[in-house]
Order: sequence, then structure tokens, then C-alpha cells
Amino acid sequence: MNVGAALEAMPGYDATLETTSTVLGPTQRVEFHSGARQERPEVTAYFGEAEGLFCVVPDACRGPLVHLDGLQLNGRDPSQWEDEFVEYVASRGVGLYYSPAGYAGSDDFGLVMQVQPDADALITRPVLIVVRERACTLWDSMPHEEITLYR
Repeated sequence: MNVGAALEAMPGYDATLETTSTVLGPTQRVEFHSGARQERPEVTAYFGEAEGLFCVVPDACRGPLVHLDGLQLNGRDPSQWEDEFVEYVASRGVGLYYSPAGYAGSDDFGLVMQVQPDADALITRPVLIVVRERACTLWDSMPHEEITLYR
């Protein structure tokens, strides 16, 4: 998917586009906002020159709910989500890994879990991603802006 197709797929959203250079090549970041512009966008999408759309990040508080076979990914208590996710991946025989930040994820599902502050707690914020050209892992492919520093 390219930027134009993503804009068409998000009717009713305003979008802002920024192009940056990374070690993996030029990257376009598109932030989608509905209604009054908030501090954070509801959805952020990243596009690479070679890959097209390679990363989608729904906001944990304001973004659309994202599910994986009924397992809600965003807006959850991280420890409760992790328990359910570990059971889910074990039941399917797919790989589980932990990011350098200590959050569960799966290369098989293209998922790197992050967290985001909400009032007095941290809640889950999924980063849905594919391995970019010239990268080895999902973590290597993740846009720098999406790496959570909260613990």
C-alpha cells in the first residue's frame, strides 16, 4: 500500500505527512486525526521507499480497537495482556519474543508491543510491522519514534 491508498482507506480523517531519512532509507510518516486535532494522532502509519506501508500504530487511548482473533491488543493492562498473549501464541505454536524494552511480541504476527501512559497507568500500544528491506528483525525495522521509553 502506498500513501495515496492509505489516505483513501481512512475517510473522515485529516492526515499530516512528514518525510525523514533513516539508516534504512527515506521514511514517510502519516498521522491520522479525526475531528479536533489532539496531542497524539489516532493512527500513525509509516511507509518505506522499497516496502510501501511497513508499520501501523493505533493510539492506545484514542485509536481504533485492534484485535487478534478476539484478543484486544490496545488499551490493555500490559501484564494481563501478556498473560493472554503468551497463552495465545503457545496454543498456535508460533514464536514469542521479548523486545529490548521487555514487552512480549511475535515476529510471526508482525507485532511489537509497546506501552503508552494513560492517566495513572501504562496501557498497551501495539506496533504492527513487517521487516523492512536491509533489516533483520521487527525491532530493527521499528521507526525510532515508536520505541517506548516507559517501563
